[in-house]
Amino acid sequence: MMKRLVSLIIVLLLTFPAAVYAAEVKECDDWRYIVHDDGTARIVSYQGTEEYVVVPDNVDGYTVTGFSDYISGWDYGFQLTSVVSLVLPDSFTEIDSEAPFLFSSLTNYLVDPSHPTFKTIDGVIFNKEGTELLFYPPVREADVYRIPDGVKKIRPGAFDFTIARIGKL
Repeated sequence: MMKRLVSLIIVLLLTFPAAVYAAEVKECDDWRYIVHDDGTARIVSYQGTEEYVVVPDNVDGYTVTGFSDYISGWDYGFQLTSVVSLVLPDSFTEIDSEAPFLFSSLTNYLVDPSHPTFKTIDGVIFNKEGTELLFYPPVREADVYRIPDGVKKIRPGAFDFTIARIGKL
């Protein structure tokens, strides 16, 4: 009996990740996305060639609420794009920890000053209050990056995928 229970648990643990990431990837223009159970969409990849990109707030009638953590390996994602500047829509409510870094050429993030969740200061993403640094662009060159006054927290991984071009923080 105990062997069967252990076997069942192992099978469930091994198949659960596959079930989580079994979402169908859909396409709309240059964007690939998945639809979550709540009826919102999350961007999986950008397939275009533009350097300055505005992320849509809606794809095929679904509100886009963020980037997806669906990105599996290098099949989907932004790592091969030429995106230099990325504008996030007001509909974005969260950004998974690794998704923004997959833009291999990104030097600048932008959000509208009226964005309800995020703000950018000099191309770097912060929470709306400016108290937490969330994401530093992966290939921004800087000898020194001065963290703005008022920042109390740096999100774990905020600089993880940044190419080593920062001399000092």
